[in-house]
Amino acid sequence: MNPLRLWMRRGAGLLVPVTLGPLLLLTLVPEHQWYLDADWGLRNAAVVVGFYTPVLAAIAAFDASRRLHPTLAVVGRSGSRGWGVTLVPPGAALAWTMILTATAWVGVVATAVGSGGIAPTDGWIVPETVLAYAAALAVGQWIGSMVRGALAPVLAAVVVIVATLPTGVGVRALQVATTTGTMVGLDRTPSRALVSIGVNVSILLLFTGLTLTTNRGRPRARPAVLAALTLPLVTTLSLSVGSPAQEFQPSQAATVCVGSSPRVCGPARTERLLTIAQRDLAQASSALAASGLALPSEYAVARGDAGRALGPGVTQLPIELSSLTRNHLPEAALLDALAQPRLCAALYTAQTADEYLDLAAVVSSWIGQQLALPEGPTGPAPADVQDANRRLNECPLP
Repeated sequence: MNPLRLWMRRGAGLLVPVTLGPLLLLTLVPEHQWYLDADWGLRNAAVVVGFYTPVLAAIAAFDASRRLHPTLAVVGRSGSRGWGVTLVPPGAALAWTMILTATAWVGVVATAVGSGGIAPTDGWIVPETVLAYAAALAVGQWIGSMVRGALAPVLAAVVVIVATLPTGVGVRALQVATTTGTMVGLDRTPSRALVSIGVNVSILLLFTGLTLTTNRGRPRARPAVLAALTLPLVTTLSLSVGSPAQEFQPSQAATVCVGSSPRVCGPARTERLLTIAQRDLAQASSALAASGLALPSEYAVARGDAGRALGPGVTQLPIELSSLTRNHLPEAALLDALAQPRLCAALYTAQTADEYLDLAAVVSSWIGQQLALPEGPTGPAPADVQDANRRLNECPLP
């Protein structure tokens, strides 16, 4: 029988299906807001990586430290010598892990696409996740080959937990960049993704090399070998510390605009959702035509620096398109979009932010009351609402 299949049946990796499966469900089922945005769902599920890498390290350490157990010894001897005997146990745990993870990915994509939402474009999630898990298993495998007994899995888990703690600089090892909100308007920053992948590849190579060169009965690794194994990790960590880029950047994807009065623009892949947003905004704007308020004539989905660069004629759409429910904008998102005509510089100053938000609240409250009337808005807005609307339209841009 295939050694990998034997280890999947009898190794400690059998713990993966009963532990990782529930964790993935906990991150996906209650947080169903992602259902129209596959990238959001995939990154949301990646939260599990931070919790599960210590578990995988402990599993690998247990198998490595207990290899002389009679049952597992038979499994080990059934495979090839050398690399096969050493690397098949963590490979079996990784196989279980990726089966569960890939199943979750397929479920997320099927849910988003089947709901008429946005298909995934964030390809970085796959190598980031696989390499984080593989690197953690490599760490556990080496510790298990060096330490005997129950101490091995505990020590492996602790080492990985320490390695994943935030340092305040650079990329965190054995981690995946996650999001708890929509990915619409954002892309993974390539330089950050490459450095993160490089760190995990380096850890994987280092500890796999250490396991192979210091395994039972083998001579200790020579200093030159250790230096060669350590150099990639030192290099990538140096790049990590020196990298000023953020985890995510404004999307570079093609844009599309839909409708008029108002016009709504955003990433081309979100055209269907933009059309829904434009329809609701147009209906509300038409109903408020006699209000005397200067309502936005063009909206754009823009995040970060892209939002601050829109200029006075375009209003940032202050919603997550993935929050569309029953083919409509949520009421709060609709009111915010109508009441805040521009991304005001006052938002970025503590002394003025409250005043700006209060002005927006005055306008959105009145608009909400008018749109809720059975007969619809009947006349111009009160003087205080019009004054608040004027001040919002005159607010300096960032």
